[in-house]
Amino acid sequence: MPVSRRWTVPSYVATFLTWFGVATTSFVVLTVLLDWSPAPSVIAAQGLLPLIVVVALGVVAVSAIRRDWIPALAALAPTIAGSVLVVSVTTPAAEPAWAASSARLTVFASNVLKSNRDPDAGLRAAVESDADVVVLSEMTVRFEAALQRSALLQRYPTVVRETDNVLLTRLPVADQGIRRQGGVDLPSATVIVGGRKVLVLAVHTSAPHARGTIDTWEREFDAIDRVAADADDVIAIGDFNAGPWNGPFRRLLDRGFVDAHDDLGHGLSRTWGPRQFGLDGAVRLLGIDHSLSRGQLAPESIVDVEVAGSDHRGISATYAVRSDLTGPGAG
Repeated sequence: MPVSRRWTVPSYVATFLTWFGVATTSFVVLTVLLDWSPAPSVIAAQGLLPLIVVVALGVVAVSAIRRDWIPALAALAPTIAGSVLVVSVTTPAAEPAWAASSARLTVFASNVLKSNRDPDAGLRAAVESDADVVVLSEMTVRFEAALQRSALLQRYPTVVRETDNVLLTRLPVADQGIRRQGGVDLPSATVIVGGRKVLVLAVHTSAPHARGTIDTWEREFDAIDRVAADADDVIAIGDFNAGPWNGPFRRLLDRGFVDAHDDLGHGLSRTWGPRQFGLDGAVRLLGIDHSLSRGQLAPESIVDVEVAGSDHRGISATYAVRSDLTGPGAG
């Protein structure tokens, strides 16, 4: 004769927490699979997907220990589905055969942070990157003197500005300016590398910190794709305010863009953390700074760099640019 479970306050609490864990982890994983961004809290939870998987796995383990098999089986779904999504950004892609003999292009981006108390130190990472193209976000008028002192303007003769976003390059350019689409203004330069034209876009999307900003945030990702539509080879780099499991970002990847972090197996990189946690945002929680490419470009390396006084890390990405082709993108 089966023995009925004796319900006590601790058992009630354990059961509630178990099912709460099943419900929340399943909901977050489902929103990722559906490319659904209903609220800022959900968008943030999607960015913390590895932690969500750990919680779901914990529910499975605790339920199994308690011999509570129904929630244990229920929690397997978000554990397995979430794990597949996480592993997908940690598996490096094979390098194309043509990359070894191709020209190289290095791009650097950092969000300097408009409230940075020491802009001179904040710009040091950009100076030390020695990149071919530099993208700076949140460069307010207050930082103009620091920019002049940094020697960046002397090193990079081509400068494209849009409000607080700046793109600089030392490479020959076929064109430069602000590309506008759907109310989004992106500093851009088409640089010439190994005889090919590569469009570089400076990205800084809105932060989806309130329900009223989510629609704008999603439209900006669509605008990036439309702006890049006429380029054979393109790099979009900067602060996307989105992680690898957020819907708008995933849709860009579905349209042919490649995230350098993901492609090189570093998809769990964390580039942003709120300043109230640790010193100067030292506790990084989300990976929202990216370098995306499309066309005859292959990510060779990507490095996350500390930016003094900022809540973001900078990123420096190096690409192989295929040069053994002829056509619209060449010459």
